[in-house]
This record gives sequence, C-alpha cells and structure tokens, in this order.
Amino acid sequence: LLSLRSGLKASLAVMNPYEQEMDEDLRERFAAARRLVWGTGLRKAPEPGSWRPYLLGFKEPLENLAEIWAMIGVTARPKERLTIDQITEGVRRVLSFKFAHLPQITDNVWSEEQARGIARALAHDCGLQDVEEHGGLDEICGTGLTSHIPWQTPGWLQMAQRMGIAALRPVFLNLWSWSSRYVETPFGKMHIYDSMPNDSESKEPPLLLQHGMFVTAWSMAL
Repeated sequence: LLSLRSGLKASLAVMNPYEQEMDEDLRERFAAARRLVWGTGLRKAPEPGSWRPYLLGFKEPLENLAEIWAMIGVTARPKERLTIDQITEGVRRVLSFKFAHLPQITDNVWSEEQARGIARALAHDCGLQDVEEHGGLDEICGTGLTSHIPWQTPGWLQMAQRMGIAALRPVFLNLWSWSSRYVETPFGKMHIYDSMPNDSESKEPPLLLQHGMFVTAWSMAL
C-alpha cells in the first residue's frame, strides 16, 4: 500500500494542473480572428501562382490540400473535388492559424481575392482537373469552437481522470521498465517516458511521440 501510495503521488506530481483560464494573448488572438474574417488585403500581394509562403510550405501540394480538406470539415466529397470557394475558405483558416497575430495589429490582412488566388495556385500544383469555381460552402463546418474555450470540467471528473492515469503509471514503469525523466529542449525542460532506457546496443534511431492539445502522454502510450 505504501508503494502504491508513493507511485500515485509521484505520478500526480508530473501532471500539469488543469487550466481554468485562457492565456490573455491567446484570448486576444481568438477575439481578433472572430472579429476579422477578411481584411483589406496584404500590402504585398501574393505573386501569381504562389501559395507556399502562405500555407504549410514544408508540405507538398496534396498534403496542403488534405490539411485544408480536414480543416474545413467537408465529408460530402473527396479532397480532389473541392471547389475553389471551399479551398479559399480553407486558405483563410490556414492563414488565420499561421499568422494569428496579424489581425491584432492591422486590418491589412488577406482579402478574399488574395486567398482565392492562393487557392487557385494550390489547385493547379495539385493537378486538379475541371475544378468548380463556386459552391459547396454549405458543406463546410463552422468555426465556433474558439468561443467555447476554455470550457469547465467538473472537479470530480478532473480528479477521476488524474487518479485513473496515475494508477497506470506503475504498469509502465515497473512491468514494462519505462523510465521517467526530464530532458532539456530549446523550449525548456520537458518530462518524457523512455520506453528503452537501458538499450545501449540498439543502432536504430529513437522515435519521439509528441502529443498535442487535449491529449496526454498516457493516451498515446495506451
């Protein structure tokens, strides 16, 4: 029992507390994005046929199209059949994500015409044929999520989640011989679970799994 208590305490100690308030800068970015859908236009307009500086430039054209398809939530058609109207809205959402600070300081952000030009350039580089110009906007999911963040979670549910996850920690650390440790990164100290801490002979490169928003490291482990 003492060992179990010690394990639970150690597990709870490495968990971040639940955040009840949103960071003020993030709150302002969300508010600016909701307030300004289309701007008066970037002062330096995108070059004809150019999309990479404005979207996810490190990804290939079809990968960007897939990201846009997922971002606008269209399920009624495959990504290759998206209309320019739909891709344009996806471009706007990517721009709002990538350059989230701009609407806070100026109205000289992307106009609908500029976003449409980026959408056409992406469609061209994806090799899309016979792309419809208009239609399909009713198939797009809305963007009301930010108005509900952060949402309150009952205290009992928070504690149940923390205790449930903490109870699993001995399984991984003792039975599977995982190692709980901290590493220094350019962004500060990070807590990790090393699944092969004693494997000094392996010549395979390490695989790092980094979880995102609303996901815990334990969720990925399970």
